Amino acid sequence: MPVAAVVVGNRGAEGAISYPYDATLTSTNSSFIIANKLPVYAAGYNGHTATINGIDSADVIQSTGFGGNVVINS
Repeated sequence: MPVAAVVVGNRGAEGAISYPYDATLTSTNSSFIIANKLPVYAAGYNGHTATINGIDSADVIQSTGFGGNVVINS
């Protein structure tokens, strides 16, 4: 189980049944205060992409696999 203030994306084993969509988070004039200083967990698995807009990549835990992708536009 990922631990973060916000979890974005689609994580699962290869070929696992999961929602068949990409996920996008856009942060505008937001700030997160959290003890581990990694407020966003982004996962792109099984050919899907998690896109993060407006958050510095240093604040994002990234996880990818099986043709998935994480894109960060800080």
